[in-house]
Amino acid sequence: MNVCLGIFTASLLFIAARGVDGQTVVLKPDLASIYTGLGQTISVECTAQGKAGHNTPLVWETPAGYKEGVSTYPGMTETRDGSETTTVSITVSNITKENLGVYKCVFGSIDGRFNLVNPVENLTIANYTYGDTSATLGCDLIGPLASKTVIKREWLKNKTLISELTDKERFTEHLENQTLTISKPTRDDADLYALRFTFDDKDPPFDCQVPYNAEPLVLDFDKSKNLIEGDKLELQCKVKGFPRPIVQWLKNNQVLNMTEGNRIQLGSLNGFPNAHLIIKAVEFEDAGDYTCRATSSYFNMSIAKTLVVRVKDKLAALWPFLGIVGEVVILCAIIFIYERRRNKQAERDVNNVQDVDGSATDKKEGLRHRNTQGNNPTA
Repeated sequence: MNVCLGIFTASLLFIAARGVDGQTVVLKPDLASIYTGLGQTISVECTAQGKAGHNTPLVWETPAGYKEGVSTYPGMTETRDGSETTTVSITVSNITKENLGVYKCVFGSIDGRFNLVNPVENLTIANYTYGDTSATLGCDLIGPLASKTVIKREWLKNKTLISELTDKERFTEHLENQTLTISKPTRDDADLYALRFTFDDKDPPFDCQVPYNAEPLVLDFDKSKNLIEGDKLELQCKVKGFPRPIVQWLKNNQVLNMTEGNRIQLGSLNGFPNAHLIIKAVEFEDAGDYTCRATSSYFNMSIAKTLVVRVKDKLAALWPFLGIVGEVVILCAIIFIYERRRNKQAERDVNNVQDVDGSATDKKEGLRHRNTQGNNPTA
């Protein structure tokens, strides 16, 4: 958790240095010392007010040297209000040991200052291993903050208090020895934890950050997708692991980049940038092997999963239908021709039968006539 969030919410007071003619230099927040962990971020605002404010620039003196006005120092900006007020803000991100030391906001002969301090921490970190029954994290302050009176300690997971988690029963806070035990840990538990120390003075709480690390994992997804030209392709690469691995999409083993016109877009998914791939309207050249690769520099390893995307013609679905229609037409034509031939054959058969029956009747009638004449007694 960035210390700047804590220090801004901790106090609304100011440190002010006064010079002649009512000139002042005011720092916000009002901390003589800002305690921060390496890799974190702090922000401080410096405001100069007085008649000389119109002509006299604010000058930040940092451990790296003097920086006047708007410089390339991270986060430094300058604004003016009328002719008597100038404000310069400085943000130091991804703090290293070289950034530690005294910072001065100089306005002519006066200045406001604060000391950027990295407390010495003795951390107990852990790496997730499948099958573990428990994992233990811990933090001891052995630097400047160790001498302060602590009135409260509480553990957080990714800025959320352990006591507010839905599965808080799996977490046991041993505040007396400043450790946290996770029972039956899963890869989803891998995250950045912090032991927050609250002191009895005006200094803001300090978060001692403790990572629970896990190797990267890409969850299974479909092995293939069949699309029609113009369809929308949407691929989600669900990744786990901490520190968060870098996620990339590759097509045919080449890193996929966004196209002009945003036809191909890469977005975040579950906090992982570039894990969500969208192609608004696929084209034939979009077919290929798509690979999601997660790379962890901490574990010095990569893991990937691949699926095949096939793109068909817009009329591809019409051809089977036309084939079926053609088959039906041909079948109907065959049936029609067969029925016509069968009807004609039946008609011929009927006519032939009638012809045979007619000749037979004539022969019988002739025989009857002859028989009748032969038996006539008068003949």
